[in-house]
Amino acid sequence: MKYKWPVLICLNLLFVMAAYFFLEGVMSVWNRGAPEPSLLYRAYNKLYGGYRRSVLKEPAVALDHDFYLADENAIFALHDDFLASKVLVSNMFNLEKPPDSYQATFQDPVFGLRLKPDLQKECAQLKSLLYNGLDPLAFSADLGVARREAVRNFLDKYSFNKSRYRTDKEGDRITLPAVRSEKVILVIGDSVGFGIMLNDDETISSLLQRQESRVEYVNACVPGADGEDNIRRLRQKLEELGARVTGVIYVHCENDFSRVATPEYIVTNLNELLNSHKIKYRVFIYQQFIYRTMPDINRREVRELTAFNNLKLQTLDLARKNGFAVVDFYDLVKQYREEKGSLLAGFALYLDHCHFSREGTRLVVD
Repeated sequence: MKYKWPVLICLNLLFVMAAYFFLEGVMSVWNRGAPEPSLLYRAYNKLYGGYRRSVLKEPAVALDHDFYLADENAIFALHDDFLASKVLVSNMFNLEKPPDSYQATFQDPVFGLRLKPDLQKECAQLKSLLYNGLDPLAFSADLGVARREAVRNFLDKYSFNKSRYRTDKEGDRITLPAVRSEKVILVIGDSVGFGIMLNDDETISSLLQRQESRVEYVNACVPGADGEDNIRRLRQKLEELGARVTGVIYVHCENDFSRVATPEYIVTNLNELLNSHKIKYRVFIYQQFIYRTMPDINRREVRELTAFNNLKLQTLDLARKNGFAVVDFYDLVKQYREEKGSLLAGFALYLDHCHFSREGTRLVVD
């Protein structure tokens, strides 16, 4: 019996390891669309803050602190001023969630996530050394709401790439130039198709509208929407506009996948809706995170790259079989880097980890 305790310890360790790997397997299946399903990663991020830490321990001393925001406490200190000025700061940890009345979207029980009508917003990214550099801090604010002096000074100092957007009475984003036609082409998707951090005249729908005045492009994309929301939104717009809709451009981002919104769910529902309305003009734009379009620069695990690539291949294969013209942003990034002769050139096509820049939007439209 002298080996009793070592045996028990080994058995306990084996039990713990088996339980852990079982949970890892469950989490990997449950979150197959998530880039970081690892329990160890989540635990590390929880304990040590992950991207919450600044790039340098003393950035205010080492770098130009008059240009970059280096201390998150500067934001926490203005929390009440931000709320009073209806300014929302995003991509930041541990910031108290604002009231729902401040949000640009709302949850419709039938049609899913929707944009509020008659919005007038200003947005910008913030020049900072905090958190994830490929997902910069940003703000959005209602135009026409007076901002407290401290907020004005903060935003004037750190804002980068200011833009504005408006929605109409239906909750669709304004497309410019304004065209009224009996023929409508819908643009459906999430914040990528919406054109986050772009002005109204810089979105996919507006660039296409500038080229074609005989049809009316309607930007019905909703920031934060997933695949289910997009299908519901398309169904709503088809019911609303009826036979006026002659074409659909579906802008898919890889974070639109979910346990329900699989490649089969998204493409099958798109196809059924378009067939039921006899819509033949159909385009499927596939956008990947910057980690996947430039894997040689943004080093990720091979298993992650493989998982997301398999989802893409499955989705685009289904789209082509169902009559969609396909635009794969990966191909555009690859060609752009080759033309510019720089592996880093692809960064010019992104505003952050996934949204099209002005140049990226132009390439998609062309």
